[in-house]
Amino acid sequence: MEERRQNVRVRPAPDSAVAVVMIFGERRVPLSIIDVSIGGFGFLLGLQPLAVEQEIDLEIAIPGRPTFSGRARIRHVGSGSGGDMGGLQLLDLSDEHASWLRGYVADLLERGLMR
Repeated sequence: MEERRQNVRVRPAPDSAVAVVMIFGERRVPLSIIDVSIGGFGFLLGLQPLAVEQEIDLEIAIPGRPTFSGRARIRHVGSGSGGDMGGLQLLDLSDEHASWLRGYVADLLERGLMR
């Protein structure tokens, strides 16, 4: 099977986890993040139904940085060895927020947490 990922993935460390919350109007749904890249996140699916190509609003908290808002597109949903999972692609990150995410991924890579 050909690898389709464009960016290296890292596992969030328990002592340095990124927090991502999906926002649906007044409803906020925290995601359980299983991998992070500079282009998006892999997550365990909860009870919120999601469709491929659906765009969602997010709040993202990277350790040591202020929480910021973003937008993402659901790239895939399905089952894997860890249960029901999904992947999302970040859309239109500011240069500053992209830099924060690159630094976070680089830190986890240095710690050997490649996925």
